[in-house]
Amino acid sequence: MTYSVLYISSAAPDLNHNDVQDIMEAAAANNDPLQISGFLVFDDGNFLQLLEGEEEQVNMIYDRIKKDLRHRNIIPVLEQHTGIKGFDFYHSGFRICDNPKLVEELKNYVSLIRNIEAPQLRKTINLVDAILHAM
Repeated sequence: MTYSVLYISSAAPDLNHNDVQDIMEAAAANNDPLQISGFLVFDDGNFLQLLEGEEEQVNMIYDRIKKDLRHRNIIPVLEQHTGIKGFDFYHSGFRICDNPKLVEELKNYVSLIRNIEAPQLRKTINLVDAILHAM
C-alpha cells in the first residue's frame, strides 16, 4: 500500500548553493530507482518534501534525511497510508523544484489534481497546497 510522508525542514546555517545542489541531485538519484514519487522544494532556506511509495522504502529514505546534518528542525506534516500516489505522473514521478518557475508549475499541478476523485489524497493535496502558497 502506498505510504506518504510530507515534511518541512530548515537548511543548516552553513549550507551553500553547492550543498543544496548535492541534496537535490541525491534526492532524484535515490528516489527514482525505488519508485518513490513526490517532490522536493527548496525556498528561502527551507525544504518541503513529499515522498510517496512503499512504506518500507519511504521510511528508509525519510530516516536517512532525519540523520542528515544538512537538515535542521525537521517537522513531519503528514505520515499516512494513501493507497495511491498523487504525484506519480508529475514529471515522471519525482520532481526537484529549486526555482520560482518550477514551484509555480508544482502549484499548478496541485490545483489540477485537487479535482480528482481520490478522497484518500485530499488531506495531502490540501496540506501541500497551503504550504506552497505560504512559501
